[in-house]
Amino acid sequence: MKKRHTNKDFAAVAFCTLLFALAATSVQAQNLFIPAKDADWIDDDPFLQQTVFEGSNCYYFCNPALSWHKKYALSLHDSTLVYVRVLRDDWKSWLLTGFWKPKTLRYEMSLRQTEQRAILDLLEAATQTAKPRNMDIGTDGATCYLCHNARKVEVHYPFGGTLTTLTVNALDSLCYATEHNDRAVLLRQIETCRTLTDEFRQLYQSTCNFLKPDKPYPVLNIHISSDNEILVNDKPCSLQQLKDVVKTFMDTSGTEIIKIKHLGEYPVSRGVINFSSSRNALYKLYCDVQKEITTAINELRDDLALKKFGKKFEHLDTDFQAAINEAVPLNFEK
Repeated sequence: MKKRHTNKDFAAVAFCTLLFALAATSVQAQNLFIPAKDADWIDDDPFLQQTVFEGSNCYYFCNPALSWHKKYALSLHDSTLVYVRVLRDDWKSWLLTGFWKPKTLRYEMSLRQTEQRAILDLLEAATQTAKPRNMDIGTDGATCYLCHNARKVEVHYPFGGTLTTLTVNALDSLCYATEHNDRAVLLRQIETCRTLTDEFRQLYQSTCNFLKPDKPYPVLNIHISSDNEILVNDKPCSLQQLKDVVKTFMDTSGTEIIKIKHLGEYPVSRGVINFSSSRNALYKLYCDVQKEITTAINELRDDLALKKFGKKFEHLDTDFQAAINEAVPLNFEK
């Protein structure tokens, strides 16, 4: 007997077809982030204020809509990667008070300058290519936010192998690497960051003006030879001259304008100090050279702190110290 199709059958088919079309449209759009609609809410969130905004305006933040106690964030603080997640406390606090008591966990991991740059470049490329769209379907109730120098974007996930999902997955893996201090995972994801950055730029280079084109950053090569001679860019330099050489390099090397909390738009040095030493060099000389480099950066930070806030760096509040650290970074590789 032939089965008759009712109006309900046709309605069900039409509804499923519509859902599929909507999902396909949304998936196709997932190669782009969208400008964050809740930017003001992000800035006012106490969790972010206490963790992400401690001297950083470049971050990744995951906010599950139905599980507020599982939000987490990854942010860059100078040359440190900071991962923070919030969990609800045990059942006892809820039984006694009727409220969940949040528990915040914080993890940190040091980065090399090249690793930091790879993450920053991805955040810049992902936020630079953001475009508004009318439709966005999230399947798990979570919204992910990215911020690069006050430019905020958002996306719902997951959605197949799109650029936004791959970006979120890479940043989630960086969270894992930071929590477990796993440099093997970190290095793999740094390469993924570079690959994704290239894809963003290749797809949208014609319509986006990227702030950091692929140019080599100025490098000051400091090397101690086997004869215990200090060489700066292959030229001899005395220990007494080294501090001034470093300060001049950081003051005059190529800069980029970055918006920094408490300082506004500020020209930050792009220069990288590359310090190496021969195996036969004296360890005391190695320590002395490293001390001179650190002293040079500290003096630059003191000068800026006095100019902007009227106090030396060590006497500033933590929030202002973070601003000075971002304005005068120690871009240092050994």
